[in-house]
Amino acid sequence: MRINGREGHFGPAPAKPKKTRAERLAELKRLMCLPGGKVVVDYYFLKYTGGLPGTTAPIGAPVIQAILDHEYPDG
Repeated sequence: MRINGREGHFGPAPAKPKKTRAERLAELKRLMCLPGGKVVVDYYFLKYTGGLPGTTAPIGAPVIQAILDHEYPDG
């Protein structure tokens, strides 16, 4: 996938087993604050929820919650 002219983002990967849900939540929140970070978070949201390319993800907590629910299905 190409994000903001950069190569190397190849799509979803399982959450690292050693990373807790709380740590991943903090990571996603930090990412949302970085320039271009929302594009990456939106990519995961649309990928995990079956969104179509070109559609817009909702803003904020629902996006992060959907990502966490996908990566940590057991809660």
